[in-house]
Amino acid sequence: MTQILHQDSPGDVRACKNTSGAALAEGTLVKIKASPTVHYEIEAATGANDPIYGVVKDASIANGATGSVQIRGIAKVLGSAAIAIGARVAATTAGKGVTASAGNAFCGVALTLGASGTLFEVELLGPGGAEMPG
Repeated sequence: MTQILHQDSPGDVRACKNTSGAALAEGTLVKIKASPTVHYEIEAATGANDPIYGVVKDASIANGATGSVQIRGIAKVLGSAAIAIGARVAATTAGKGVTASAGNAFCGVALTLGASGTLFEVELLGPGGAEMPG
């Protein structure tokens, strides 16, 4: 795995509470819950059209715990499949990164090769990301 040579700016990381019902692993793409009970309440993104808030930065965030979520800059994302350098990255089930298709929301651009079950570097666009042209 490639070492990331990037230092976060103070505004790149947020403290978020996981109330998804399960632990969120490092590199999981997350979204803000639709009906939160507290500020910055997150759960794993579940599909390519989810607006991505950020990426779990900690080794894991246990259910009910607060942890670090990176929203900008170069982040480590957990891959779901092979992803080419320069590909736009979207979410798939369980918050894993996958190559975005036309019409998908995407959260950033792959800077290193991605593969299933491995962490790869993505330059994040910021909360909400963008949509692939149709």
